[in-house]
Amino acid sequence: MGATGLVGKHLLDLLLDDPYYTSVIAFTRSPLMKSHEKLEYFQTDFRNLEGLKNSIRGDDFFCCIGTTRRKAKNIREYRYVDYEIPVTLAAYARENGFSGFYCVSSLGANPSSLSFYLRLKGEMEQAILQLGFKKVAFFRPSLLIGKREEKRRMEEIAEKLFRFSRFLFRGRMKKYEPVRALSVAKAMLEVAKQEKHEIYYENIQIKEIAGEVL
Repeated sequence: MGATGLVGKHLLDLLLDDPYYTSVIAFTRSPLMKSHEKLEYFQTDFRNLEGLKNSIRGDDFFCCIGTTRRKAKNIREYRYVDYEIPVTLAAYARENGFSGFYCVSSLGANPSSLSFYLRLKGEMEQAILQLGFKKVAFFRPSLLIGKREEKRRMEEIAEKLFRFSRFLFRGRMKKYEPVRALSVAKAMLEVAKQEKHEIYYENIQIKEIAGEVL
């Protein structure tokens, strides 16, 4: 889910190139300008989630859906995209026999957080954990580095500042260091291929798995 997003587009390429997976079903809001012998593609606005249920089939579910306050326009829309969509589709995936669920969340996600965004991500994680997947993992990056289709001015500014202030991300601050979207995608794929793995992966672990050097 979310195969045209910042992390999702990299993950889709990795999945298609990896012989571990024999078929990939992608769901996107935007048109997917890609073809591959093992790719099946559905374009949807995610407004009729129940209508997607029968198309959700497979073994491992990868969720890269997310939005921003500006794009969502209001709190209700924000919650729908970052909570309702992943939780509802995860429930369908579990009902349809998926064994693994792998999702992009956020550094600091906590259902008790005072931050609306971090609380929402924490509630999403908690709800999905309760579904009983055999394997589940949440990837909690900080600021994502990569080329976006949409412009996010504050994130572009933050990324530029980071490149001139990397020396600040040392010791306890290391976990807040920005991470490449490609590295998150690589970590998701590698973790999904493991028989046993942890539930939560934050920046440092993500980079170690992906072999990232900034």
